[in-house]
Amino acid sequence: MEGAAALAVGGWLAQPVIKMLVDSVWTSSLRGKLHGLQDADLQKLQRSLLNIHTIVDKAAMRWSRDARLVEMMKQLQDAAYDAEDFLDELRFHGMKQKIKEEASHKVLKQFSRAIRNAKTKLFSDSVKRLNKIQKTLDDIYADMKEMCQSLQVDASDGQYQSDLASDTRETSSFLISKVFGREEEQKRIIEQLLRSTDESASASDNGSSFSVIPLVGIGGVGKTTLAQLVYKDEEIQNHFALKIWICVSENFNVQRLTKEMIESVTETEHASQMKLDVLQNILKREIASKMILLVLDDVWNEDKEEWRKLCAPFMYAAAGSKVIVTTRSKSIADKIGTVEAIVLGSLDEISYWELFKQCAFGSSKPEEHPELADIGRSIALKLKGLPLAAKTVGNLLGSNMNPRHWRSIMKSEIWELQQNKNDIIPVLQLSYQYLNPPLKRCFAFCSLFQKNYMFSEIELTRMWMAEGFVVAQGNQRMEDVASKYFHELVNMSLFQQEATFGRHYYVMHDLIHDLTQLVSVDETSRMDNGKSNKISTTLRHLAVETKLVETKDLRSRFKKLHSLFCQHLKSPSVNFIEKLRSIRVLVLYDCGLQMLPTSVGELVHLRYLDISYNKIKKLPESLCELYNLQTLEASCNSLISLPEDISQLINLRHLDVENEIVVKIKMIGRLTSLQELSELQVRKEVGFMITELSGLQQLHGKLKITNLENVESKEEAEKAQMKYKEYLDALELEWGFDPELENKLVAVEEVLEGLQPHESLKRLDIRRYCGARSPSWMKKEELSDLERLELSYCESWKDISCTALLPHLKVFNIEGMWFLKSCFEVCGSRESKLFPMLEELQMWNMNASEELPNLGRFPCLRVVRMIEIKSLKHIDFTASGAIENSLFPMLEELELRDMHALEDISTLGHFPHLRVLLMIGMPLLRDIDFAASGAIENSLFPMLEELELMHMDVLEEFSYLGHFPRLRILRMIGMQLLRHIGFASVHATENDLFPVLEVLELMDLPVLEELPYFGSLPCLKSLCMCGMSMLKHIDFSFYGATENVLLPRVETLVLRDLEALEELPSNLGRLPCLKLLDIVNISAVKQIDHGFFSTEAIYKCFLSLESFSISNMPACEGWCWIDGSELFPSLQRLVIYGCPKLERLPPLPPSLTHLTLEEVGLTELSNGSGGNQTTSSLSDLRISECNNLTSLEEGLLSQNISNIEDIYVEGCNKLMRMPLKRFENFTSLKELQIKACPKLSLTLEEEAALLPPSIKILKLDDCGDLDKLLLGNLYNLTSLTEFEIANCRHVQSLPRGLFLCLSRLERLTITDCHELRLVEGLEGSRSLWRLVIRRCPNLSSNPVEQGGEGFLHQLRSYEID
Repeated sequence: MEGAAALAVGGWLAQPVIKMLVDSVWTSSLRGKLHGLQDADLQKLQRSLLNIHTIVDKAAMRWSRDARLVEMMKQLQDAAYDAEDFLDELRFHGMKQKIKEEASHKVLKQFSRAIRNAKTKLFSDSVKRLNKIQKTLDDIYADMKEMCQSLQVDASDGQYQSDLASDTRETSSFLISKVFGREEEQKRIIEQLLRSTDESASASDNGSSFSVIPLVGIGGVGKTTLAQLVYKDEEIQNHFALKIWICVSENFNVQRLTKEMIESVTETEHASQMKLDVLQNILKREIASKMILLVLDDVWNEDKEEWRKLCAPFMYAAAGSKVIVTTRSKSIADKIGTVEAIVLGSLDEISYWELFKQCAFGSSKPEEHPELADIGRSIALKLKGLPLAAKTVGNLLGSNMNPRHWRSIMKSEIWELQQNKNDIIPVLQLSYQYLNPPLKRCFAFCSLFQKNYMFSEIELTRMWMAEGFVVAQGNQRMEDVASKYFHELVNMSLFQQEATFGRHYYVMHDLIHDLTQLVSVDETSRMDNGKSNKISTTLRHLAVETKLVETKDLRSRFKKLHSLFCQHLKSPSVNFIEKLRSIRVLVLYDCGLQMLPTSVGELVHLRYLDISYNKIKKLPESLCELYNLQTLEASCNSLISLPEDISQLINLRHLDVENEIVVKIKMIGRLTSLQELSELQVRKEVGFMITELSGLQQLHGKLKITNLENVESKEEAEKAQMKYKEYLDALELEWGFDPELENKLVAVEEVLEGLQPHESLKRLDIRRYCGARSPSWMKKEELSDLERLELSYCESWKDISCTALLPHLKVFNIEGMWFLKSCFEVCGSRESKLFPMLEELQMWNMNASEELPNLGRFPCLRVVRMIEIKSLKHIDFTASGAIENSLFPMLEELELRDMHALEDISTLGHFPHLRVLLMIGMPLLRDIDFAASGAIENSLFPMLEELELMHMDVLEEFSYLGHFPRLRILRMIGMQLLRHIGFASVHATENDLFPVLEVLELMDLPVLEELPYFGSLPCLKSLCMCGMSMLKHIDFSFYGATENVLLPRVETLVLRDLEALEELPSNLGRLPCLKLLDIVNISAVKQIDHGFFSTEAIYKCFLSLESFSISNMPACEGWCWIDGSELFPSLQRLVIYGCPKLERLPPLPPSLTHLTLEEVGLTELSNGSGGNQTTSSLSDLRISECNNLTSLEEGLLSQNISNIEDIYVEGCNKLMRMPLKRFENFTSLKELQIKACPKLSLTLEEEAALLPPSIKILKLDDCGDLDKLLLGNLYNLTSLTEFEIANCRHVQSLPRGLFLCLSRLERLTITDCHELRLVEGLEGSRSLWRLVIRRCPNLSSNPVEQGGEGFLHQLRSYEID
């Protein structure tokens, strides 16, 4: 690699640290007077920093690769951190002094004298430290200035010029290498390019004749290569009259870019001094009315005005012209793209290996270098699918085909390798250089995490705040600024979002992580299991996993650490905490801590403390002196309460502990910086009254206030100042159970009046309010932004009509209240402003009148749920003055559940948009007439997709349910008296009742004697018929075959609890897509006969069946098949349970992987009769309670089942023979369990048989003579991890040498082995962690005591009786 060089190591962060330090000095000088320091002292420091900042900018721009300057940058960076620490201490002692002086007014004068003495000492120390810092900075400045002057002579030849300051990056439209794995993206782009302007997403929205297609992705992912591939596509070449390729890079100069476009079109050079207007007119003339393809490669500019200026001439291009933009920034794509951005991710593993082979092996074949190919695969996996990384590392490998060279690269970090300016790390480095100084520090901090670490936005941004990388800006909180920073890094593709278990996290690509290591190498280190990389003398951040080892180098750096990130430490010592004098971020997560030392209170810089998932019961009182602390994470401990003076932490912003701990905090109102508060439990004692909320004006998110019965008056409630908490999104107000409240109704109403929230509130919950009057502020002027309202158990509050006027209310839930017919009387009005935005209405556990109240017409209502409406006997949805025969014009989901008094639904009305209708738990409902409502076009529910009718105990008949053109799910369950179902509508065509139905469930219909006519059901995928005890016959041919194919798409069929069915349904074998068939508890069926398969040739039946289960068929005696036939060609899982008369199995197919037989009357495990099939795929065999089975030597286990992994045999009382000799050939066997087979015996030949060494789990219990195999076999079972024996009468000893062979054994259980006398040498099995020995009365000694103390510590759990 000619011209390659190692990347500069160290000094990367000096520039951003100095820049932020300059900005912070003056605020510190304002507080300097508190310590006797004069403004002039800190002004001098500021001047020094400004001078250094200027020369650092110059040095970083031109000589960043000079080794001497790099070393000076390291020194400067370290000195800048010392200055940061000094200024931060000034701020801290200023706060502390103020707090102590306020306290001193209440104590003796001696205390005040102590404070004055402390101030005198502090002044003396501060002056000394400032002078030392000033001298260090001045010395470094002088050295850097001298060196820069000496290097000035060489600057003209570019010797010290960095890659970043070199000529603007150039790319062209020519593709120079083969492209792998981008076929899908290529296809999408070409489709977009060939699409007309009218079809483009929003190209014409702003009058443009062109559309913009953004390609977004991390640097090196192949955006330019993909654009080149598309640009040279033959179809694209023919489609566009003119094609222009421009490499934009960081220099987004409209004049330069326009000039380059003209030169590309005309192929002639133009004068650079031309004005922009002249250039744009020339370009306009050249492209007017022509179909143009413009590629703008590597765009960094986010200024939309500059973008509009650049694109102005293209307004005159022909309609359908296109622009492809490649960028690393998602925000740029969002701003300028007119179609959805195409986001490029890493290549898939197969494509990446093809690319890597090409780069690393060139013309050589990997097969000729098998050792290199193995190493290459390992390296390729490390690169995580980034194409440019494959080229960078591949070229390095290809230069030397020596395995030692390849292994060296495999063990190296990518950023440590020599690279050209266009290789992967320098290319990624551009993203770093583009960041502003605070963002550079934020990004570099992420090197603290291990690769693939999943972090949340909240976790990381709070750490940034603690480190001082983020400061409030204007009205924006630190959290808001930090969030903006975070999403800038997401937009730059430096962070990637992932979802795990429904939660969103972020990760960094491994090579982005390498970049963080490069830019922070001199200040960040990791220690994994006690091993770490080199400890730099400028170390400031340390991450530790599993084990912390205090080396000499590390101990010397403890006092300067800014971050210590420890996870999962085993038995840690906390003595090191007192040494962390500069620490800002301290994470001790899941470290087994039982206490924090008192010395934690001396960590004056500490702002972020995470002690989650430990065993701490009590925190030290000294914690309350951490006046800088912003975040305390202490959840999942054994905490009883927080220290008494926790309210002194005036800068605490985030407190994450269990809610029961939060509510115990006294004087919580002093925590004026608090951003979230989960709950305030109001008491009448000082420190817990509602007035504590008055000072908490910064609260965000949700606040719950409980025990409001302890608030006496409106005046007291108003002191909470809820009206001024503008940042709260959700508020919950709850009264407790107090019988005396009934006598204080007026006072309760006044309290609610005094708790008026801010007008920006989005959600309000009121629970157990016993007043009868609505508060005056519940109106549109005072709650103009309210979107969700929940009223629960406010039983005296009967008139809630005021809610209808809330202009943005979308969700309204009412629970446990009286609901009179006049409750919503105002809603009967035709006024269009009532509930204008309501989308969801839920009424639950209501005491209602006998008829449904007048709900009126809701223009936006999508969901209605009515659950447990007591006393309601009648529903008539059209009684409310429906307009155009549609009461709910936008309703999509209607749920009526547990309406125990409901007797009649006379008219459901017409629901043009209803998708889901659930009617469940109506034991008195006798009739539903769906067709009585004047259905339009013969379809009452034209959009209905899901219909569930359940638990209607007295309903006897459904008639004329109508036509359901979009119904996908139909469930009819639990109707004890239902005798007839009539689906056919009056005008429905013969086979179109359910044209798209996918799921049909008919369950617990005990008196239904005949199935209704469903039509052809052409789209049905799942059919379940259960609990129909009077149904005597099912024949799938009656549904009306579509082109002679029955139920052509059914994949799942369940038949259960059909006691009257005398034979299985005929023609099941003709279902072409059936994959799962369950037949359960059909007690009258005696034979699985030919009709079950259908009259077709048997080999054409059940072609797709994968899983077949037959259970609880006590009368079933056999199958019918033709000897030599092949059944179930795709079957993978067969379960037969509870068939005691079934003596033979059908032929088992080669595809079978799982076979389970339980309580079956088999006499042998044969594989059918007369067939040539073998079950070569079988991996799991389970046989239990087959009491007629005497031998397994013939049939299934005598075949070649080399893929068998699990064999389980239990409770076969008559079983005498097993083909143990064949087990040697079961080389994939991982688990063998044989239990309760007491008659098993061995031949002399079998006593010498060996079990395969692949076995990991072996369990033998009461297995006859089989335990004789143990001693001879255990030495062979080198993979064994779990071993259980019980009731093994031939086992007398487990000798010492045995456990040396069982090096992987983890769990050993021995039970009821009465002849066992000796177990020794267990300590030889280094992996053993669980040991159980029960009821072995003749055991001579305790094996744990024999193993010694080391073995005792090795065991996590043991039990010996």
